[in-house]
Amino acid sequence: MGKLRAHLNEVSDGDEDHFEAWHDPPAGLDEDDELGREPAREVVEAARHALRLQPDDDLAVFSLACALHWLGEDQSAAAAHREALRVDPHDDVARARVEELEDVVLPDPPMRITTRRSSWVGGRRTIRVWAGWP
Repeated sequence: MGKLRAHLNEVSDGDEDHFEAWHDPPAGLDEDDELGREPAREVVEAARHALRLQPDDDLAVFSLACALHWLGEDQSAAAAHREALRVDPHDDVARARVEELEDVVLPDPPMRITTRRSSWVGGRRTIRVWAGWP
């Protein structure tokens, strides 16, 4: 994922976060952008492997969805974002991406009590949990 982020930041001069934009999904990589497409394919492969080992890994399913979208596989990306919503119904980015990619409006999830987001810090996976407010 790091190689893909670095490539995308270079292509856009670092002006945007290509993975966290709620209502502005990534535009996709050009067909001839092999420097970007190769790391995107690596992310897809790594995320699918991680999901075989741990199906509820929210970071892996989100990475899969983003990489598929960058590869232009919008239907697969939308399905992966729907899977992210199954894992975390309060994932606002995944919800917005499904709505954008499928041109639908999804119902709001039940009231949030807590939410979590995992990430890799210093080579170790961390999970942050915090209380949500109505």
